[in-house]
Amino acid sequence: MKNSILIASTFLFFISFASCNARDNSRNSLDWSGTYRGSFLSSSKDCDGLSLVLEIYEDGRYKQQIACVNNLEEVTHSQGTFTWNKLGNEITLIDEKEEQKTTYRVEEMRLRKLSENGKRILYASSEQNILNKITTQQMRGIYWKLVELKGKKIMQNDSLMRPPHILLHEEGGLSGSGGCNFLNGAYSLDEKEMKISFKSIGSTLMACPDMETEAIFIGALEEVKNYSLSEDGKTLSMKDDAGLLLIRLEADYLRQ
Repeated sequence: MKNSILIASTFLFFISFASCNARDNSRNSLDWSGTYRGSFLSSSKDCDGLSLVLEIYEDGRYKQQIACVNNLEEVTHSQGTFTWNKLGNEITLIDEKEEQKTTYRVEEMRLRKLSENGKRILYASSEQNILNKITTQQMRGIYWKLVELKGKKIMQNDSLMRPPHILLHEEGGLSGSGGCNFLNGAYSLDEKEMKISFKSIGSTLMACPDMETEAIFIGALEEVKNYSLSEDGKTLSMKDDAGLLLIRLEADYLRQ
């Protein structure tokens, strides 16, 4: 009788253990849906490397953007569906034409690209095969492109040498461009109170056809006191003390 109870208990233990393991996988335990970005080596001699942005959705769809780092204006867009493996720790992307499949291992806050046989891809840099997840509240390390300045829409044209933008670095430094000159400076950020301010903004001394946009942009940055982020984290609005919108920027995840 005791042996029967022992065997039954052991059997139930292993059933319970297996059941727990089946539930405890990347698909069920991680917040995996969202936007990821990373860079990869390129096999083309005309391309210095690839910048990639991948969005995966809970309904099994994905959207992808990819461009050469030395020509980010030419972006290849693709989309399709993905499937999970039986263990629930890898996804395989299948494009619309079902001509290409790419497999990633799903890890905490990142995707690791695998080779066709499911093995890790080994590069000189361990980060070369990693896509890191972007959170909806992330401000640092993002290329924020200027799209609106004091009520005026900003469009890239021949009068601007480069897109006006800013990057907020982890150590409190600012870099970017006013559309002509390169910018640098510092910022302070209070994410709890959603306050931000800039100081010591300097620039290079090049002359360009459109210097007005740059001057207004720098002046507006110096007036900024508060900010807000859109729900998806892709639009950053900056305001003065009275809540007046001064600057609106959009995230360009391909530029890393």
